[in-house]
Amino acid sequence: MDGLLDQFIDYLHRRRRAPVTIRKRRAVIARLLTEIDPYTVTLFELDEWVHTHWTADESLNAAVSGLRGFFRWMHASGRRSDNPAAELETVTVERRPARIATDTDILAGIANADPETEMMIRLAAECGLRRHEVAKVHTDDIEAGAWLHVIGKGGKHRVVHLTPEIQHLIQRAPAGYLFPGGTDGHLHPNTVYEHIRRAVGANPHSLRHRAGTVVYEGTGHDLRVAQEFLGHSSPEMTARYVHVTRPDLLRASEASRLAA
Repeated sequence: MDGLLDQFIDYLHRRRRAPVTIRKRRAVIARLLTEIDPYTVTLFELDEWVHTHWTADESLNAAVSGLRGFFRWMHASGRRSDNPAAELETVTVERRPARIATDTDILAGIANADPETEMMIRLAAECGLRRHEVAKVHTDDIEAGAWLHVIGKGGKHRVVHLTPEIQHLIQRAPAGYLFPGGTDGHLHPNTVYEHIRRAVGANPHSLRHRAGTVVYEGTGHDLRVAQEFLGHSSPEMTARYVHVTRPDLLRASEASRLAA
């Protein structure tokens, strides 16, 4: 079955799926192919199999997503006359409000950081970059010294403006990857994660949430601008990143106040 898996992975690459998506789907389908015949498996068998191997809600949903994609590909490519995963259901996950890094924590982290780590922090907190996007920033991606071209999830392209502080740091860096390392010439995203986490004391993704929130507030609550800034495919996803702040709640209170 290795040939079938390789063909599916090649398909995902052609579809410009994100490396992390490909890695997760490879793991799910490789496990499936060692235990089940993909040409004869039924919906009932798939449902039983996935619930046996994954118990955590988010992990189960990720596995279901991978199975849906795999069998949709098998059906579309004529390898099966049906799609047994089409009706495979996910479970509802209660979403907890994500933490947003405070400016106090971020500035404290910057104050004690070396220039490389400061660049990482600012790219996440001021430009809203994901850790894998931070890891791959190259001087060739910078236009006119102030605009950064970013290729995000699913190959989605966006352009963000670099703050004067980031521009100054980049001017002092050599040409090439800003964070050189052993992963295709640049640092691994997990290394970026650790640099930021140690400096700021928070999950680097909370810096991206901070960026989305301040952009949303600073643009007069323009969700469309925030969506483009963060590189989301839908405003619904962006809405998860823009946090309601105390000033927002104060304005809501003032708006709902009964006239004397």
